[in-house]
Amino acid sequence: MMKVMVRLLQYDMQEKTETVIVETGGLLKGDKLSYFEKEGIRHDILFSDEQVVLKRGGQFGSEVTLPKLGRGTGLVHSPYGTMSLETQLLHREKKADRWTVEYQIVGTGGPVSHMKLVWYITMQA
Repeated sequence: MMKVMVRLLQYDMQEKTETVIVETGGLLKGDKLSYFEKEGIRHDILFSDEQVVLKRGGQFGSEVTLPKLGRGTGLVHSPYGTMSLETQLLHREKKADRWTVEYQIVGTGGPVSHMKLVWYITMQA
């Protein structure tokens, strides 16, 4: 397990916006990256050969599964229940210092959301 610095950028491909989501310390072990937001909410990213899984804790948590092939699911958990959404992975790239994932949330009439997430990972001494 290695201590790393994590900088997550979110690109909203529909709105054409770029947001820095987090800049913090984290832990990297093989295909898994874990870190916490300022508010203490945990994120776990699993970037395996077969799929990418994005988990976010908290009162309004989520788990987005993006299989390499076919459609996946996005589950949003809240005090009011769980909502399930369909996902589609468009692009993924895993390098030592940068993990990238681009995906859509798919509705009946087409894409509801189109996001690109880039985690910049810097090893710490």
